[in-house]
Amino acid sequence: ENGTREPDSEYLSDGITESLIEQMTHVRTLTVMARATVFRFKGSTDPQEVGRKLGVGAVLTGRISRREGRLSISAELVNVATGARLWGETFDRPSSDLLRVQNEIASDISSGLRLRLTEPEKRALGRHGTENTEAYELFLKARYSLYKDTEESYLEAIRLFNEAAQKDPKFADAYAWAGGIYAGMAADGYMRPAEAFARADEETRRALVIQPGLPEARLNLAGNRFWFDWDWEGAERGFRELVVDPADFGAVDIRVFALLLWSRGRTEEALALMEKSRRLDPGNLALTITTADYRKKAGNLKEAAGLYRAAVEADPSDPRALFGLAEVLRRQGDVTGAIDALRKAYELAGEDDGVKALAAARTEKDYENAQVEVARLRLGDLKALAKERYVSPLELARLEAQVGEREKAFQHLEAALVERSSGLVLLKVDSAWDRIRDDARFAALVKRVGIP
Repeated sequence: ENGTREPDSEYLSDGITESLIEQMTHVRTLTVMARATVFRFKGSTDPQEVGRKLGVGAVLTGRISRREGRLSISAELVNVATGARLWGETFDRPSSDLLRVQNEIASDISSGLRLRLTEPEKRALGRHGTENTEAYELFLKARYSLYKDTEESYLEAIRLFNEAAQKDPKFADAYAWAGGIYAGMAADGYMRPAEAFARADEETRRALVIQPGLPEARLNLAGNRFWFDWDWEGAERGFRELVVDPADFGAVDIRVFALLLWSRGRTEEALALMEKSRRLDPGNLALTITTADYRKKAGNLKEAAGLYRAAVEADPSDPRALFGLAEVLRRQGDVTGAIDALRKAYELAGEDDGVKALAAARTEKDYENAQVEVARLRLGDLKALAKERYVSPLELARLEAQVGEREKAFQHLEAALVERSSGLVLLKVDSAWDRIRDDARFAALVKRVGIP
């Protein structure tokens, strides 16, 4: 909890929470809930209730405030079954002691749980990638910005990671995280792939020179081989090397590996990987929705619907699960339910035109016509935006395909192939291409991308 009561200080409480999760993940005798799951309970006041919902044995709560160059950090470890206090401490230190205090908390948690740590585990508990407090705080600010998930927040995060690296040129994590953002900006269509992946590769290799085994940097390399190099075997090998170590599996976002398997038609393997990730991060809605997507693709409509509904219940304001649920209901023959779910999804997404298009919808044809109408409007907006800034030709191609403009779709696909757009690796499985999948030119494109 941020005790400073200033929004600008929120990065500190969130950052320490995330860092402690990462530190404790390296203790092999513990299962530690991941960031997305934990952050759902931010602001909760009953650690026992939280612990029961998570199915864990102990919960750590804490509060941090800073005033006039000093930190006040209180932390408490609670036994979920009994409510007993396993450990608690209050630290009043200079702000420059932030890293030292965090190490003490991690060590004291281990003592409170009566764990016997190995020497490598003890070293991992004290690792932050830097001993420079200013660099570390910039790193925490950068991650806080990154999680806002906008183009502006990505650019701000890169700037802050670069500042952190300037404060400590041997801060490998700062380079690795910056590299990951560049790759993400290409995938999201914010940067031209060649420029984005060149920068991603440069930052990642800087990190690996400093720390050759850094999991985040190795994840970046494998991802770059998948998204841009189309090196299918090399990418899979890189991902597999990462998931061998249980500590590394819990420390990195492994969704891209699952996506690689899914893109190659190995849906059951992708599902197995996602289920393993969900056990460590059960409250992560992105994992739940992606797993539901794979279930839907595999034809397990009942299981997919259950996962989508669970995601809707967990966060009724998130439209992503409703879009997936609408498609499942349509395929199950529940047209009325599908229309209702799609209308609600459009409402939550702020797409009023979609809501209007479904106002009088009654049939499956009405459902499909509404989707085409929304795609047409999105296409118009994207074409207008393309006059002002870079727009990925792949996004234009997807929308042209969805509205039935076959020739224009293939023109944009050719442009996307020239610049090696990231989403081309999903040609076999992305339903956006279903209307042009029967064209011989589409099969030829898949072959040129080299999808096995």
